[in-house]
Amino acid sequence: MRLKSKRNDDRRTESANEGVCDSLKICDLTQFYSPFSGGVKRYVHEKTAYIDKYSPTDEHVLIVPGQKTEMTSSARSRVYSIHSPLLSRASRYRALLNLRAVEEILEQERPDIIESSDPYQVGWKAISAQQYEVPWQTREPSRNEIDARLCAQAL
Repeated sequence: MRLKSKRNDDRRTESANEGVCDSLKICDLTQFYSPFSGGVKRYVHEKTAYIDKYSPTDEHVLIVPGQKTEMTSSARSRVYSIHSPLLSRASRYRALLNLRAVEEILEQERPDIIESSDPYQVGWKAISAQQYEVPWQTREPSRNEIDARLCAQAL
């Protein structure tokens, strides 16, 4: 069962059941992402694949640091890459410092829920999205929590 967002948003329609929403827009906002490898990359890409395959009305938005600012999209997912400097010359990770760009994306996308794995500035930007009445989570859930949520959603 999905809870209805507190916002009035034309792209979502309520079903016959009071308070149930037919679609959900999930946003992952993460600092710890590399397009080359890593657990966070695998986690968010698996989530996108699951949504594409098993959740025909849901959308997924991913906001990550990148080499350049761009947006790519497929099916029901969008990846926003925000130009960010490398942490070091040897690192594949970047520091997402442009919080204004993050805010603009959140304002434009207006997700139903934000999941952020960053305890620093990006996590605080997720918390500030409360002004749009967006629920947020600022920790990476365990694999068991993810599996339980995905299984429950599939039922």
